[in-house]
Amino acid sequence: MPQTLIVPDTPDLLRYVRLITWVKEKPGIPHDLLRALQEMKELLAEHKTSPVEFTRNDQYVMCDEKYRVKTLGLDDLKGYLKRTKGLVSLVQAKVCA
Repeated sequence: MPQTLIVPDTPDLLRYVRLITWVKEKPGIPHDLLRALQEMKELLAEHKTSPVEFTRNDQYVMCDEKYRVKTLGLDDLKGYLKRTKGLVSLVQAKVCA
């Protein structure tokens, strides 16, 4: 049974923008984490606007209106999760310091 992705509503998008703005102002936050956040935001936007989505060979496939294909696999998700955990740790360290 395929898992569904949760796409944030407008208030969540506003929180995302605030987070990115806050993180960019703080020294010591690696730029690759910011890029990962941007990639995840783009994936969520593609998911929200995609007219066709399906799973194939353990890959989640999204097609846009011109049927350009974007795939998301388990390794991709693990990479995003790892980078997100790193960002959460850094943000917690900055906030609690």
